[in-house]
Amino acid sequence: MKLENVLLAMMTIAVLTACSSQKSETTSSSDSASENAAIIEHAPAASQNAAPSLNALIKLMDKKDQILPGEYCDLLGIVRCLELIGCMEVQSIGNDHYFLALTASKGATATNSQAQLILLEFTTDNVLDLNSFDLDYQKAPVYSFLHNTFFLVEMEMKEFEENEAGAMSETGKPAWIERECRVIFNGKISPLSAYGKSELKLLRNLIFAKYGYQFKSDSLKNLFSKYDWYNPVSSDVNDKLTDTDKVIIDLIKKEEASK
Repeated sequence: MKLENVLLAMMTIAVLTACSSQKSETTSSSDSASENAAIIEHAPAASQNAAPSLNALIKLMDKKDQILPGEYCDLLGIVRCLELIGCMEVQSIGNDHYFLALTASKGATATNSQAQLILLEFTTDNVLDLNSFDLDYQKAPVYSFLHNTFFLVEMEMKEFEENEAGAMSETGKPAWIERECRVIFNGKISPLSAYGKSELKLLRNLIFAKYGYQFKSDSLKNLFSKYDWYNPVSSDVNDKLTDTDKVIIDLIKKEEASK
């Protein structure tokens, strides 16, 4: 069997179905988001609710900015911290698999704030993976979760300099956006840099498949036709792509080009 076919098969199983891998991994990241282990500090007061369980967690974290009770840190295998807050509600990603994104403040400098993000994939029985990394930001990050596969963080940044009074002030140069993308793949949560070129191609085309793109490639056509959610209806779905879809596609293309 050709290596490309093997990779296609691996990617199909990973992206479009859930698996039972229980391996945890903390991945590397860019300068703007260095990877770290889960946070340290003091635990919040114990919850007065029923004993924690993964099933109860789904109901508990049902909205953005919900605070995670300390006893759930033990359940999830996270070192107890000062305060963990949900970036968004728990996301169901199919086959009794769920995704949860948590954030905790780590302090601030004169211009920037620091936080740690903790991402988890879990079932009602166990945690499949935990991935954590640091963020350095100015305005509150914007979080997006797309196609049960992509978690995107976007941060608007500005340049500062010390003025004559010794305070930090904006230079007036245009702001820019820094981004971090994580992929839920094969029971793991990893950055795009963790994947090979063939896997990245499938991740990119998954977005088009979700909108019913009619692939010219027989391999892609046959691959996605195996799934009942795939309904090929158009040879051009660009008008259906959201701005966030386009951002993720561009990030994948840049990663593909680096391979």
